[in-house]
This record gives sequence, C-alpha cells and structure tokens, in this order.
Amino acid sequence: MTISEKEMVILSGTSNVALAEKIIDAFNEEKMRIALGGCKFTRFPDSEILVELACNVRGRDVFIIQSTSYPVNWNIMELLIMIDGIKRASGGRITAVIPYYGYARQDWKDRPRVPISARLVADMLTTAGANRVLTMDLHAEQIQGFFTIPVDNLTARPLFKVLFDELFRRMIEDSKEIRSMDDVVVVAPDVGRVKLTKRLANELGTDMAIVVKDRTSAHDVQTTGFIGDVKDKVVVMIDDIISTGGTIINAANVLKEEGGAKKIFVCCTHSVMVNSAIEKIEQSEIDMVLVTDTISPEEKTNWVFGDTERVIVGDVEPEKGERKIDQVLGEDRFKRSKKIKVISVAKLFKAAIESIHENKSVSALFYSNKIIDLVRSEVNALVDEML
Repeated sequence: MTISEKEMVILSGTSNVALAEKIIDAFNEEKMRIALGGCKFTRFPDSEILVELACNVRGRDVFIIQSTSYPVNWNIMELLIMIDGIKRASGGRITAVIPYYGYARQDWKDRPRVPISARLVADMLTTAGANRVLTMDLHAEQIQGFFTIPVDNLTARPLFKVLFDELFRRMIEDSKEIRSMDDVVVVAPDVGRVKLTKRLANELGTDMAIVVKDRTSAHDVQTTGFIGDVKDKVVVMIDDIISTGGTIINAANVLKEEGGAKKIFVCCTHSVMVNSAIEKIEQSEIDMVLVTDTISPEEKTNWVFGDTERVIVGDVEPEKGERKIDQVLGEDRFKRSKKIKVISVAKLFKAAIESIHENKSVSALFYSNKIIDLVRSEVNALVDEML
C-alpha cells in the first residue's frame, strides 16, 4: 500500500519538531510522499496560544507529534488546541503521538489530598477529541488504563538491546574491557526499574543487580547500597527518565567506589535533564549516557512574552511577520557534553504510525530481532563513535 498525503496527514507542535522531521524523512526514504503538514502558532503577550492549520485535514487520518516536555503546561495546551482545531476542521481519526508523556510520575495518590495528574491529562486529551494515543515508555504502564481510547506504549528497550549487542560484540572481539558477556551486568537504579532491568538482562544474557535508594525530596535521593555482584564488570544501568540526574549519579558512585565496577553505561528513554544535570553527569563516575530524542535536545526556545509572535512549522511558507521554527530554537544542549550520546526513535515511530494507519499490529516493534533492520545503520554509526 502506498501512503500519500491524500490519506494521512502528519502535523507537529513546537516541542520536538526535529523528531517530527526525522519521522517524515523515514517515510520519504521509502518514497511514500509525505510532508510535514503546515501549522501556524501564535503566542500572545498574556501567554495564550493560537494554532491555525495551513493544510486540509478533512476526512484524513491525522497524527500530531508533540512531546509534553518543558515547558510542560504550554506544550500540553498546544496539543489540546491542535486536537480541537483538527476536530472542528472535520479531521477523520486523530492520533496524538506523544513521545514523552508529561505528568506521568503523578500516577497515584502517595499521600492524602493530592491529585492523580496523569489521569487528568488523559481525560483532557480524550475530551479534546483524540481517538488514539501513541507514546513511548510511560513511567508507569498502568497509565494506559487511565484512557478510554486505544493507547500504544512503545518502548526503547529493544533499541538499547540492539545497540549494546553490537557494542559488546566489538568490545569482546577487540578484547576491550570484557572477554565475554559474563563480564557485563545490568543494574536497576532503584526497585521501581527492576522489571525493566530484568527484561534487558534476559535479552542481553547477563546477570542483574539492584541499587537501593531513598528519595528524600523531589530533587534529592540517597543511595544506601546495592544487591548483586558488579566487581570488575561493565555495568549497564537502564531507566526511563533522567531528570536531575541524582538517581543514576549516586548509583554510579556506589557501584564504582563500593562495588568495584569497571565501567558504567547508562541508557535512558527520556532526557528531561533539568537544571545542572548535564554538568553533574560530566563530573560523575558514569562513562557514557545513551538517551533517545523523545525530548528535543534544543534548549528552551527564544520566544518571549511581550510582543505577539507567529511561528510556523511544516510545509508552509512564512508570510510577513512570521518566522520558521528553527529561527527561534536554542542550541543543542548536549553539544557541551562528552558523555551523552543520542539515538533516534524516529524509525520506530514511523513504523508504528504506518501500522496504525494501515490497521496493522504494532507488536513487532517490541522485539529487538524485528527492529534490527530498521535501526542497523544508526546503531553502527553510534557504536563507531563510542569506540
């Protein structure tokens, strides 16, 4: 089946245009004639948002790509307004593609008189008119149950598995650091990641260990020890979110200083990286951090409150007083890091969008042996850079 703009429209909010463009490139590599639909975004002096569609969506299968990362509330409202605009423009099916789902950590009442904000966001998306949600590595898988519409929760774990398979194969061949996979251990940075860690350890064929931590506040954690053997081994820590960096940095310190780990690799889906997290990682015992591009690497935009400004995204030419999105984005925040490497999830999302559009199963994307051909070239390039 040949996909064209007559059947499907892909739009992007302003939160992660780079990923949206990579998804479009992945379609066009297969000559599917897809362009990023045009949208105009106006931010008013009082911080209100206006979204104008610059393409026809009537009766189309519409996919909106928008991570609800910093600024979280702004990006959520932008997504909701886009959904409402498409619904009122007679769009067919509306799928909210949310690579990073903000508020996912507020998924239960851990004390009296607090909200379950992850459920609230789910209700808002459904009420706005979304017919389906496509996301990746929800902080808690049960968030899918907050929705009354279908949710596809992709995972980056198979992507990490393919990459570490290739990295360790080359390290063993070159006798660098390890002689076999017995010299590798996958470590959970806290008890909440045990299930994820066990899955990756089973796929890589390694032992696993667990770091014990106590969270003293939203910003601070205390690591009290670990369970397992990491002495003279290469450690792979896996987590879904790095925010302040405290969890993985404290865990790395304990694993190296007390456990005698030889090398520490960290892989993480969502690089929130607030405040001085990048600088702290650079100064830590961690040797390398592998993240995906579910969250844009660009710094916060140069948009300012005050004068009304209109920015355009996608396949539409700017008119007087309008600017392309790349003219207001900041610099890549990872350029100043020697330890952080980024691998794209664009081809996974492209495959998922194509499967949803054609009403096919997306289950193949949960297995590393099924996605290896999708990501082989990018994995090889990144491993070359790491070695």
